[in-house]
Amino acid sequence: VLPVFISRLFDNADIQKLDNMCRLNDYYNCFNLDLDLNNLQNNDYSYQREVLSKNCSKDSGAACYLLGELYFNGAGVKIDREKANSYFEEACELNDGRACGHLAYDNDHGIGVRVNPDQAYIAYQKACELNYGISCFYLGDKYAKADKMKEAHYYYSKACSLKHPLSCYTLAQTYTEGKVVEKNLDKAMKAYEIACDGEIGAACRILAVNYQKAYSVRGDINKALELYNDDVEIYFNKIKIVFKFKNILFQSRLLDGAYPDTSRLIAFESVYNIKV
Repeated sequence: VLPVFISRLFDNADIQKLDNMCRLNDYYNCFNLDLDLNNLQNNDYSYQREVLSKNCSKDSGAACYLLGELYFNGAGVKIDREKANSYFEEACELNDGRACGHLAYDNDHGIGVRVNPDQAYIAYQKACELNYGISCFYLGDKYAKADKMKEAHYYYSKACSLKHPLSCYTLAQTYTEGKVVEKNLDKAMKAYEIACDGEIGAACRILAVNYQKAYSVRGDINKALELYNDDVEIYFNKIKIVFKFKNILFQSRLLDGAYPDTSRLIAFESVYNIKV
């Protein structure tokens, strides 16, 4: 996901403002602060690259991270994952959690660098300590795959406290099963609620069933219906239709022509007589 970069950015105070506004607990984040499309030079990002380079040299972790994203995504420059990772490494040293998380993922999967599990683990750890939720989730996953469930539970819990939806869903299942930790349906429902708010559909369905049948919460049929009946938005024109459900888009279009006049497809009277 290519970030949206600001076009008026002159000093470290602006970079810090950008950093504070854009710090979210998910993997690649969008950045938007006083965007002025007229200042974009045919989307070559030369202005942004110049300003970010200047601020990165002044030890702005956010600027170094954004420079890394430019080279990682090929925004106005040739894609250079190795160079991107050098900026992520610099930003991580300046305590930018997103950069640490990106660096960890790249080392884990050999993107722009050789696969290095040890370096990935160190970067995941630092990113998690800097409250970058998805890195805590990845650590939880690694411990779970190694069958170290208590450690996994710790990192899933931290990631959930940082509102990482999938971590909350995993944590809720742990509290429901009661194998790793003591069974606690109240904590499970709270975790499912965060997961549902984060658009984890399975969590919403579990909550709905619980509210409908009062399994582990007080019965509330209205709440259940609210969870069951999320709106689906429909947009269409003569050749195209789009269905939008939360962050999911489904679209279809005609290859040729237009939709038929449906009023002519359904008969309003019959030419047949039936004798009884």
